[in-house]
Amino acid sequence: MCGKLFLVSFRQQATCQAEECKRRRNDARRKADPAYILSVRQRCRRWAEANRSCRSRQPWLYGAPPYAAHLPGGGLAFDVRPYPRWAVEHRNVRALHGMVTTLVGLPHLPHAPRFSLAPWRSEFGWSAYIDDLERARALAAKAWPASLYSRDVEVTCSPLMRPRAPVVARRGRRRLSIVALTPVCTRKNGQIGDMYTAPCAGAIRSSLQGMARKRLGLELEDEAICVELLDRTTEARALALGGKYGTVRGWVGEIIIECNAVAHWLLLCSQVIGLGGRTAFGFGRVAVEVA
Repeated sequence: MCGKLFLVSFRQQATCQAEECKRRRNDARRKADPAYILSVRQRCRRWAEANRSCRSRQPWLYGAPPYAAHLPGGGLAFDVRPYPRWAVEHRNVRALHGMVTTLVGLPHLPHAPRFSLAPWRSEFGWSAYIDDLERARALAAKAWPASLYSRDVEVTCSPLMRPRAPVVARRGRRRLSIVALTPVCTRKNGQIGDMYTAPCAGAIRSSLQGMARKRLGLELEDEAICVELLDRTTEARALALGGKYGTVRGWVGEIIIECNAVAHWLLLCSQVIGLGGRTAFGFGRVAVEVA
């Protein structure tokens, strides 16, 4: 026990017979006793109830929600032949939205998109994240007839890409930088046409809560998502989609926030799914990094 070398004079000898060595041996045996362990735990619990300063739940210390290895659904990049007469830019993304809606063939519910469009590094320049894994798998690595800008085209889908669920191990506060690559749109009080044109913590929390429930199947408490806006370098941006969709307003630029692990995890998911509304039109594409 004390580290000294000694000659063993009988089989059960485990100490050098010095008083200090015997005391350490007895203490080790006593602390391994289940009854002693239980009494210590009960004593610590009584002390905590009488003396601890934290007497309520601390949402800032919540951990990231447990989740599967992958996010639901999958991603596909598109190649269109013949190439359209006009480049598919964000200002005329309505035609691409209609083409992908027909390809996906899932019920189109208001405020609950089944896919998200995102710019992609390719000649055509666009990809889609589809919530339904079976539908995404059926479309992957095949060519499909479609219509774009009122012309018949052939759409070739890439092999299926399965986005992995993010991992956020550390709890507590952290600062993040969020760069909006396309306008982030959030409705005020859920009213159509009434949009935030500058970021605020409440709108970000609301967007993350809605994404968790509708796109990830997570029911989180309202207090679980903690976000504070520290700084912003943003500007208002309006994009006329035309027709029944009208003009969509939002904000672009960079913001610095302080958040907890739950919000961090959801923001990393939003890099795939999109942040805010109109993600099926390519809005809400963000890049998230630790500031």
